[in-house]
Order: sequence, then structure tokens, then C-alpha cells
Amino acid sequence: MDLQKKLKVDGTIEKFKARLVIQGFKQNSGIDYFDTYAPVARISTIRLLIAMTSIHNLIIHQMDVKTTFLNADKCVYSKFDETGKGVIICLYIDDMLIFGTDQVQVDLTKGFLSSRFSMKDMGEVDVIFGIRIKHESNGIAISQSYYIEKVLKKFNYFDCIPVSTPMDTSEKLMPNNGQAVSQHEYSRASKKQTYITGLTMESAFVALAAAGKEAEWLKNLLLEIPLWSKPIAPISICCDSAATLAKAYSQMYNGKSRHLSVRHNMIRKPITNGVISIKFVRSQPNLVDHLTKGLARDLVIKSAEGMGLKFN
Repeated sequence: MDLQKKLKVDGTIEKFKARLVIQGFKQNSGIDYFDTYAPVARISTIRLLIAMTSIHNLIIHQMDVKTTFLNADKCVYSKFDETGKGVIICLYIDDMLIFGTDQVQVDLTKGFLSSRFSMKDMGEVDVIFGIRIKHESNGIAISQSYYIEKVLKKFNYFDCIPVSTPMDTSEKLMPNNGQAVSQHEYSRASKKQTYITGLTMESAFVALAAAGKEAEWLKNLLLEIPLWSKPIAPISICCDSAATLAKAYSQMYNGKSRHLSVRHNMIRKPITNGVISIKFVRSQPNLVDHLTKGLARDLVIKSAEGMGLKFN
């Protein structure tokens, strides 16, 4: 028996959940102990669909499935008629998001699903998996303030004094010769590269390969959604390393590292197939420059605003 608490965005309990696990004893600790074998949409998928909602003026409704959609073929489904009206359905275990072109399409979908499954209509969505959704005149704003506060409280940093910049501009990074920092102190969204690189160019090359892989996945998802106009232009990736850019467009990789040769092929394939394009951008106008070095507050604000972040 799997017992869980479903929380609201403010951290209060929305409801208690229980799931009967069949033959759970076959799962091995450290291998698949926490696997649920249920459809789980990636957070990048949800963010993409929210962006499409803003672009195409869609509406988002939520339904709770009392019987989990176990072993579903995929997490995103869509259906549109010849007039362009329809819905996109996104599954996340026992939660369902319905992105519709109008209320009529959403209501028809709800009625169809409720006639076949035991479901609870949650109405127009306000919070998606801890992400608060707010419709504004010029688009949609999303906030994860509760999640940020939760992480700060978990590591006892909630009462820390705010600083003007993420990193001290006068701070010089030095090798750590003292006590190692616990890995739990790092965000789960960041990690060390799994391959050793001796040059900045090589490190950027590994990151570029990862970005290209993500871009290719996003484009394949867009190809499945009729609402998005076709053909899809190559997804632009900015790179502030001229050496990395030249290496990416080179026909052959003449380095000695095998794992970099593999990543060269990973980058060349989507470039050749028109999936991505890579353009050079200088460090100063690079929007992610403040994530890699200490910058003055005005430059941090400029970069953050360029990424669509807002200051309270």
C-alpha cells in the first residue's frame, strides 16, 4: 500500500491518497523501488504547453483521475478538427490537464472522459504541480515561490538575508582544499558533467550536445501537435564560444577524446537535418551569462528580464 499526501501550492494538505501496489515485492531498492509505471509528463512538456496556451489563447482545465492511468502509451494526446478547434490532453499520473481552443471543446472532452472513467472536475487550473498559473493581459505568468521557499526551509536557509546579486562580483573562485560540501546542498536541477573535460571549449561542447538533444525532443513533440504551424523552423541555440561553434559545424572531429567525438556526431546530426541552428553570441548580451559568473546588479536584472523573469 502506497500512502501519500497531495499538497496545495501553499503547502497545506489537499487530500490523502492511497494506492494499492500489486507485486511490489518484485521491485529492488536502488534500482526501481520508486518507479510507479504511470504516465508522467516532463516539466519541459508542461512549460511548452503553457507557452502554447499564451501564444494561441487557449484555456486550461484540470481533472483528477480516481483510477490512475497506468501503462499508458504516452503522456500527451491531441485532437483537432478541420477548423482548427480541439484539445490537447496532458497526463501526469492521476492528474489531467486539458488545453482547449474554447470552452465548448473542453466541456465535450470532460463529458466524454467522465462517461468512461471516475473523475473529478477541478475547473480552470490555478496551480499545476506546484507551479502557480496567472493569466495577464500580455500573456501568462508562472510562479514557483512555494517550491523555492520549501527548498530554503529544507536546508535551513529560509531566514538568510537577501543579497543584491546571486554571486559576489569581487569573489575569486579557488580550489576547495577544505571539507567537501554535501551533495544535498546542490539543486536537483544542476549536476556535474559526467565526463572529464580539460578545456572550456570541451565543456561547452558537452553542454551544447545536451541542449541539442533537448531541442530535438521538443521539436518532435511539436510535430505531433496539429495546432503548431508546419514546417517548424530550426530551433536556435546561442553559444558564446567561437571555438565550440566552429567545431560544431566542422565536418569531422579530430580530437582524441572518444566521448567528445560521440557528442560531435550528436550535434552534427540535428544541424544537418535542420532541427537546430547554432549562432554566436558575445558574453555580454548572453542571457545566461549571470549564471556562470559574478555580474553587477544592473546586468543581472537585464539578463533576468531578458529571460522573462519578473521581480516582486
